[in-house]
Amino acid sequence: MITCESTLISGYEYNDQNWVLSLKFRGTGEVRHYQDVSPEIFDDLKRVDADPNGSVGRFCNANIFKKFNVLTDSSIPIEAYEQPVEEPKRPATLVELRQQLAQPDPSPEPQLGDVMPPEQAADLAPTSKKMDAVDKLAARVQEMLAKPLPEIKDQASYELVQTHVNDLKRESKVFVDLVDPFVKIAHKAYKEQFDKKAAVEKPVKEVIDRLNRLLNNFEAERERIAREAAEAARRQAEEEEEAERRRRSEELTLAAVDDKLADGDQEGAEMLFTTPIEAPRMPVYTPRVEPGFQSVAGTSKRPSWSGTVTDIEELILDVAEGIKLKREGKDPGGHAPSTFLAPAQTAINAQAKASRDTKVFPGIRFENNPIRSSRS
Repeated sequence: MITCESTLISGYEYNDQNWVLSLKFRGTGEVRHYQDVSPEIFDDLKRVDADPNGSVGRFCNANIFKKFNVLTDSSIPIEAYEQPVEEPKRPATLVELRQQLAQPDPSPEPQLGDVMPPEQAADLAPTSKKMDAVDKLAARVQEMLAKPLPEIKDQASYELVQTHVNDLKRESKVFVDLVDPFVKIAHKAYKEQFDKKAAVEKPVKEVIDRLNRLLNNFEAERERIAREAAEAARRQAEEEEEAERRRRSEELTLAAVDDKLADGDQEGAEMLFTTPIEAPRMPVYTPRVEPGFQSVAGTSKRPSWSGTVTDIEELILDVAEGIKLKREGKDPGGHAPSTFLAPAQTAINAQAKASRDTKVFPGIRFENNPIRSSRS
């Protein structure tokens, strides 16, 4: 294995027959075997290693860690992959798999009979007779809707408007009665397929959410340990630098005392003992502590914040305080905006039906909008 002076990688080795790159990590001594690494990338790695200003760790982080899969058994030495096998075939790379998925699917579009029972498919299949009736009714309703709305000035115009309302209701009901069976069949078929989809997607999502929580907890714990280790290293480095500074201060003071005594300045030498020379503080550099884990190739993580109301009354009071300041012409500052509170319209309508106009709430107006009905 080729030795390396990197702070992250202590050695590497390459199998050009199977495209396997082995990296030995400094500190842990762990060896990981990355597959499908091309010879060109290995050559680039060697060039970076040979460059005095190059960084093998940064090169591996940008070109290897998140781009190539790690062989499952990382304890197998690289010599084991040098054994010849029958009909060697290099596994498909991620790029090749994406190219295969990008090819058009030769399978035909699903038909009604593929997603619902044959009898339902037969009922739902459009016929020229059914479609002609639907189109004629739709055209008739659209023609009635296109008429200008009349003004109500007297009894005659009042009766004319009421007749127009009844005609619209009647034509609309005939249209809905004709189309509704198709809608119900289609909705039933859709619901059956949607339920099948949910039966798979929902439990998968629940398991993935639980596993993601485990991953996040693991990463957070490792990052906490790394932060504590970095803080401990920083404190230790500062303590060591402070001890070294005191030693330098003592040496400078003693040297100055010797100079004073050599010049016969006894008083100046005594003053140096009461006010010794302070050596300048030197900057402290501490190495970065890695979290102790590496993401699996092909995975990434990005922030995803969300909010949860923990006390609705406290939120309401904070919004009210912001509104009060705004009405006084003052800056509401960091108070929650009123958009955080959405009216519960269903509950408001239920209260309006129960109390009608006998109860008044600030900011709410109860209205009576009669629903007209007529006999056909």
